[in-house]
Amino acid sequence: MQVAFNCSVAGYHGNFISRSNLQHAYDTRSNTDPMKNLQFQFILFCASLLWSEIAVAEEPTALTATVNLEKSLINAIAIAEKSVVSIARIHLESSNREESELNPFGINLSDLDSKRSNQDPNSPDFIPNDFGTGIIISHPLEPDQRLILTNYHVVYGGVVEGEKAKKQKIKLYVRLPNRAGYEAKIIAADPHSDLAILSIDYEQLGLTSKDLPAISFSTNDKYQKGQLVIALGNPYAIARDGSASASWGMISNISRRPHPSSSSANLEKKQNSTIHHYGTLLQVDTRLNLGTSGGALINFEGKLVGLTTSLAALSGYETSAGYAIPVNQATQRIIRSLAQGFEPEYGFLGLRPKDVLPKKMKTFTGKFNQLTAALSIEVFPNSPAEQGGVKNGDLILAVNKVTVKSRYDLIREIEALGPNAEAKLKIWRESSQQELILAVNLGKWPVQNDQRIIASRKRYSNWRGLDIDYPTGRERFLSFPIRIHKAVLVTNVIPKSAAEQSGIQTGDFITHVNETAVQTPAEFHAALKKSPGDVNIKRYDRSPITIHK
Repeated sequence: MQVAFNCSVAGYHGNFISRSNLQHAYDTRSNTDPMKNLQFQFILFCASLLWSEIAVAEEPTALTATVNLEKSLINAIAIAEKSVVSIARIHLESSNREESELNPFGINLSDLDSKRSNQDPNSPDFIPNDFGTGIIISHPLEPDQRLILTNYHVVYGGVVEGEKAKKQKIKLYVRLPNRAGYEAKIIAADPHSDLAILSIDYEQLGLTSKDLPAISFSTNDKYQKGQLVIALGNPYAIARDGSASASWGMISNISRRPHPSSSSANLEKKQNSTIHHYGTLLQVDTRLNLGTSGGALINFEGKLVGLTTSLAALSGYETSAGYAIPVNQATQRIIRSLAQGFEPEYGFLGLRPKDVLPKKMKTFTGKFNQLTAALSIEVFPNSPAEQGGVKNGDLILAVNKVTVKSRYDLIREIEALGPNAEAKLKIWRESSQQELILAVNLGKWPVQNDQRIIASRKRYSNWRGLDIDYPTGRERFLSFPIRIHKAVLVTNVIPKSAAEQSGIQTGDFITHVNETAVQTPAEFHAALKKSPGDVNIKRYDRSPITIHK
């Protein structure tokens, strides 16, 4: 490189030319200027050296690239594998469970549950009933502490941290890379995201948090097809000794939904659906065999880009595509809730959308930079959408500048934001032939089956025997046709509490606390802080009551 630079200084600043062209230029130059001839001979000499170096370098190029790639793989794996653990889900007694109920991706692990005789994790012949992978992460709010991130379907049925003693049916056993192991407990687990967080028992391990390296998260949310990735996991339980197995490939696609065989029929019925059924997943060509659920998908810097989760196998095919949950900002919001022991919450707009295909898009008078969108065909009364100004017939083009190409895109983007978040909707209103930006303060997506949510803590303490939620917080309390109340929902009343004695019931909607209107749990508890004594409660469609101190 220094030779080439000096040649440039000597007087040649033009474009690259061939050796023969340069020689021809020299031969045809006037010999009347000795200094110019000397400069030109020097340029020719330097160029000859450069061409010689290029010729020598061309031969080992392929080998050098391969060696560099190999080094990158080895280094990335070495960095990340220290944070990858194996998880055994051991059945302590026979069970008639239906795995399809526990697993939103339709993976049936019961075929592998073969009543094995040796269920002692300390035995060299130990093979667990069910198995998966986990990742050591830093606590989002306490960076010095460590947690295990994995999939919900890997740990469902395990003991919850702080839970009262009862007969244990499922034991979760975590094995670290150094072969140390411990019986783990669940801090929180969420079927809608298929994510879970386990605690780490330092006393069982005889270690401290400093002994457990946490994986680093990638800060780049821009996923691209062709991006090379490495998967670390526990395929077929072969990593039960703590040593994660590695494979590598590329991201084949982004914003994927699980294979229709496990989702399409249920999605419309809203049964067993997850946020991923609306198109969040990374599709990877890396081999993700059974047991890699909860594993780390990393980039070549050894940083976490995704959580490997399920097979996309089709019957009769020898190979299968794999899925990974992207560890983007939306996923990290859910992880923060789980790490604190809370139930994760998802955003709710409050309308019924419909896909608008290219043929229908042409009937609108606006000019759009997209061929498809979502149409609002029913805005629910008192919903965040109605309060934000959305009307029936509005064409929804984007949410917070993310293009909406279908109703699934709309639902996914709204859910990912969470309740109380602001969603800026770009819409086209055909009735007035204008494009609008509407700011909508979101509510909470209705939980379909709260019995499956695992949470060791509540966001708000029980107040005089009452637990409350957003008015749309639990699907079983919604009336049809849907009409949303400007209130908070009573989800639980403790027997013999002051609340029960006052006559309040589960399913009541509280509209006012001492004349203060409330629509969210935060507003409800803020109003209570101003009322340490007896509290007057107004309820929707029921008589007012007083809850005594």
